[in-house]
Amino acid sequence: MVGFAQTSRDQAPWDDPDTEIWCLNETYVPGFIKRSTRWFQMHTRTNFSRSNNLSDPDHYKWLQEEHGFPIYMQHHYKEIPDSVRYPLNEVIDNVIGLRYSTSTFGYMMALAIYEGFERIELYGFEMRADTEYFYQRPNAEYMIGVAMGKGIEVYLPPRCNLLSGTLYGYEKMSIGFRQGLELQKQQLMDNQVAEAATLHRMDGGIQQIQSFIEQGEWFCSVDEMKEYKRKLVTEKNKQQALLNLVAGEILEVTSIIDSYDKYPFELDAGDDGDNDDDEGDSNEQTA
Repeated sequence: MVGFAQTSRDQAPWDDPDTEIWCLNETYVPGFIKRSTRWFQMHTRTNFSRSNNLSDPDHYKWLQEEHGFPIYMQHHYKEIPDSVRYPLNEVIDNVIGLRYSTSTFGYMMALAIYEGFERIELYGFEMRADTEYFYQRPNAEYMIGVAMGKGIEVYLPPRCNLLSGTLYGYEKMSIGFRQGLELQKQQLMDNQVAEAATLHRMDGGIQQIQSFIEQGEWFCSVDEMKEYKRKLVTEKNKQQALLNLVAGEILEVTSIIDSYDKYPFELDAGDDGDNDDDEGDSNEQTA
């Protein structure tokens, strides 16, 4: 399964003909997809057919083309020849166990489990705390847990942010913390590049609309063209704010790394246990 995140999307086994490649939404736009065996577009018709799709204004047209692989959707649509109805009730009853799926990733995982795949590899999925996808993360990790609980091998790339964290009560601040900071910084920098590219596309769209207005090439009324431009400018401003936020987070992590490097960890106390048994110190008082 391949998502948008630049941290690992290029690591997918594109050249292995025995491995299925599942993609989603507009991941074909950046140009890194080399092949695909299945596609997922689980949004409503109103969503996937909209002309103001900032990721790809021609996405609906792309869906109507023949690609030679199934595109899983909420329904089969006559104008989309590759569309296949997603077996929602079947995966809820036999896999998820409840009506709980907060992203297309969740539907992809559920179908792979339902069809009995023995190994699932995940590339380009992060769902970090500082992105709009953070609310989707609990469900994503839930579905990974469901797969592992059924004996399915789930592969996550080394830099993947899913299922990442500390071992509560066992790990010290000085063990692996700096490496985690460096990883977070790199992920932020990757995100910064992606968000900057999105901002650039938005700016190009605004300039194109302005050119249409100035040259009188109107596909609708002048007022509608101006309103469309106004909306694009609003979205661009939001994107610029998001980009500024990412830049600020990079500076913050860099500052933490600098503070970490200056901290005298050699003064930290060592392991407070006297032995390796499970009984602990016999002289300690019991709460």
